[in-house]
Amino acid sequence: MRSVGAAAVATRCDQWLLLAPGVLASPAIFLERKTGTGRDDSGWYAGLQDPAVVPDRKLARRFTVGDLVARKPSWLQVLALPQGYMAFFEEERLETIMDAANREVYPPPGGEDRNA
Repeated sequence: MRSVGAAAVATRCDQWLLLAPGVLASPAIFLERKTGTGRDDSGWYAGLQDPAVVPDRKLARRFTVGDLVARKPSWLQVLALPQGYMAFFEEERLETIMDAANREVYPPPGGEDRNA
């Protein structure tokens, strides 16, 4: 959170997030946080970084954060980002974080701290 200059917003292991079809097997994904619909909704959506695939939340399925982190531990590092933020992963490596104003905030200027 220090790397991106944002205040943390907790995500609990018992909350759910939405996963687009195929996202767990895809090498290039994005995570986007919006306002949750209730106490058990983390607000997170995981989609494919594929310009040919239009994100459709109606096709997504619910997954608990705890179950997800057991399968994708690298995603844990971004799950405290606030609403409006997006994180982009390539082969389980965090590549970019965009803030709510669509500005790149990670990697920091100069490219240091690639493993926030």
